[in-house]
Amino acid sequence: MKHYYLLALIGVLLLPLSLSAQTIEDGVLSGCMSLSGRYVVPDEVSKIDNFAFFSSSVTEVVIGKNVKEIGNAAFQNCMTLERITFAPDSKLERIGDDVFGDCPKLVEIALPEGLQRMGARTFWLNESLKQVTLPSTLDTLPKYCFQGCTSLRKMRLPEGMKVIAENALAGCENLMQVTLPTTLDSIATKAFYKNLGLLTLTIPEGVRSIADSAFMRCENLETVTLPASLERVGAKLFRRCPELTAISVATGSKHFVSREGVLYSADLKTLYEAPAKFKSEDYKVPAETETIYHYAFYECPEVQGITIPQTIKRIGVAALVNNGMRQFTFPGNDKYWLANGSLYYKATTQDGEQTVFMAHPSGAEGEAIVSYGTSFVSDYALAGCHKISSLRLPSTLLGMGAFVLSGCKGLKDISSYAIEPPVLTEESLIGLDLPSVRLHVYPAAMKKYMSAPYWQLILHGDDLTGEEPRAIASLEQQTTQLTWSYQHDGILHIKSQSTVAMQVALYSTDGVRITTLELAPHATAQLALPTAGIYFLSSISSLGSQTEQIIL
Repeated sequence: MKHYYLLALIGVLLLPLSLSAQTIEDGVLSGCMSLSGRYVVPDEVSKIDNFAFFSSSVTEVVIGKNVKEIGNAAFQNCMTLERITFAPDSKLERIGDDVFGDCPKLVEIALPEGLQRMGARTFWLNESLKQVTLPSTLDTLPKYCFQGCTSLRKMRLPEGMKVIAENALAGCENLMQVTLPTTLDSIATKAFYKNLGLLTLTIPEGVRSIADSAFMRCENLETVTLPASLERVGAKLFRRCPELTAISVATGSKHFVSREGVLYSADLKTLYEAPAKFKSEDYKVPAETETIYHYAFYECPEVQGITIPQTIKRIGVAALVNNGMRQFTFPGNDKYWLANGSLYYKATTQDGEQTVFMAHPSGAEGEAIVSYGTSFVSDYALAGCHKISSLRLPSTLLGMGAFVLSGCKGLKDISSYAIEPPVLTEESLIGLDLPSVRLHVYPAAMKKYMSAPYWQLILHGDDLTGEEPRAIASLEQQTTQLTWSYQHDGILHIKSQSTVAMQVALYSTDGVRITTLELAPHATAQLALPTAGIYFLSSISSLGSQTEQIIL
């Protein structure tokens, strides 16, 4: 928007000093910036030019019947404009960008039938706008159209409209009722951002796609029903909707299903999203599920744990962070595994396979350790871990993503064993209370960290001394902690090879924990198996974690 203001002001300065009123040339009306009071656009005008009334003192404008187009920012910043009307049989077809933006006294407007296109930000920041009538000939509600129109209480979108564009109704904080047309096909990202007045919402049949964060920060929304016609959804449609109890799906959907209020694909292969008020001490993801979508359990404070099936193929960014989880339960597979309670995965890059630290339980306490051998810490990996007090980064670390430490309110110390500072993005440290955190590095690396982008924002603490601890290793670097044997008697015989105590757990192939026991150093134990088949034997100790497939 700023560039429109700049262009308009330049235009004012370049106008001849003798110009004191409007001009009409070849049907184009321009130069109305000095007008005030009521103005009727003559019938000879077919277009109102860009910036024609920009910042003028008009109070009322009647748009002539032959006007087909209103240019960009034509009435923008008209601080005294209270009323816009259109002549009967208006031929208006097109409205440009920012046309009625920043008109703080405009209360209502009825756009004429025949209008086919409105540009971006048509009415944005009009805080007094209470009533709008839109024509049935308009098929798209443009991006940022009503952003910041805080006096809107009700909105009826006309039959014939197909698309609600990005941020179209964003910031309409007092909007309590929205009537959506049956012709609607798609809803774009953040279309209803921060509509605080919405308590319930039913999306009409006919809608086929809803984009990421479409209803983000609808902070009082309690229930929502998605139509059977829906075919595609983005990540975390209801992000930062703390009162949402369930996501319902209309009967007959071929693409989606609601299971205990959690949104899944109809075949359960994809878990899309859990509502913020979903509760579970240990949520068991169905054995059929292959994908957990981005942000699936993000901002679910009452989900305390999760059991992931061994068959999982993909876990999205921030899917398991910033919630109430104290632990992840997962036997691991070739792509994903747990080490010291944290989730890792193998990423294929141009430099080959790399180990990535993906998620740490948000409810975990004490020290968070990134395994030696890890190359990257992914976006949001420790987001919401408000109980961790320290973080250990290995010498193998090359970089960290965005919002990695957001919400780590208790974090006091970061120890980085890398001599070359890992690469941080501009957003890596967002949400971290920097004055309370101390960075510990080797003396030889101090100067490098002091000049490295974003690392220099962290105050330095005591120097690191001695060799880097490598107790927590990736799967490829672990040594065998226990051995096992089976004599077809229904009993699994196991023996610890470790010098430290360990916890041993047996899982089925769908990730359900069958039994758990504590094993002393070099001790032996027996586990009864329900039946012959395939199991996963997991061991966790201060020397690391390990998961092994057992076929009996």
